[in-house]
Amino acid sequence: MNKRNFRGIVILNILLMVGFMVASFLEKPALPSELARFVESRHAAELTSIDHFFLIIDLIGLSSIVGLLFFANWARITYSITMPVMSIAMYFDGPSVTGPISTVIIESQLIINGVILALLFCSPISSLFKAADNRQP
Repeated sequence: MNKRNFRGIVILNILLMVGFMVASFLEKPALPSELARFVESRHAAELTSIDHFFLIIDLIGLSSIVGLLFFANWARITYSITMPVMSIAMYFDGPSVTGPISTVIIESQLIINGVILALLFCSPISSLFKAADNRQP
């Protein structure tokens, strides 16, 4: 594993996030009316304190993904904390409705998250994050 391959995996993760958002938007009209009403009611609901917590964790996670592209040690630490927290948090968010394409994309992204976590700690690429003077792309 080299820097270029690792960055490619991180970029794939970012593309899957964007793809999930696009697919979720495009699949909405194909939902049956009962499910479409449920989705709309979830979007119209007021944000709770747990929603704000998830938003903060998501923003930290997104910033850590960008930091991974530059091999920042802080990004490795925050990514290794926020990604499992976000994955576990999905179970506390209540029921969700996604189409088949969105489901495939989000499951693929979870697999890529696991690959990145493994590479961060169990591969030679981990030494790039430990180097104090490695601030250049």
